[in-house]
Amino acid sequence: MTLPARHILLCSRRSIALQSFANCSSYGIEPIPAGRSKAIVYFLAFSVLYAAYWKANVIEFPGRILGITLVICFLARFLIEFVKENQVPFEENLILNMGQLLSIPFIAAGACLIYLSRKKVPAARKDPEIRSDISK
Repeated sequence: MTLPARHILLCSRRSIALQSFANCSSYGIEPIPAGRSKAIVYFLAFSVLYAAYWKANVIEFPGRILGITLVICFLARFLIEFVKENQVPFEENLILNMGQLLSIPFIAAGACLIYLSRKKVPAARKDPEIRSDISK
């Protein structure tokens, strides 16, 4: 690529970014930094799960922590995608954009894990001495 062609490509990318920013601010709405919002939600999810691991009896229910993680993270992604600008033009005609469509199976999988983890682990699986006797 020659220098002028590279310059034109760079300028066109900047104009697209400025144009989308201008479209968003013309409605009185500032664009939301989706990456920052997701990072905050993921940190809150980590904090909640860390506290639940050490304070509650979540560890007695196998699969529950993973299920809660999937539901929190992908539900947050699903909701943040409503206020985020579309990244590609074909998403303008979709009811739900691609990020939301990809989040739905993970939310369902997390809900299934939470539902299936209702039973407590038997005492034999919790006690390390019993586990070592079983494995012999």
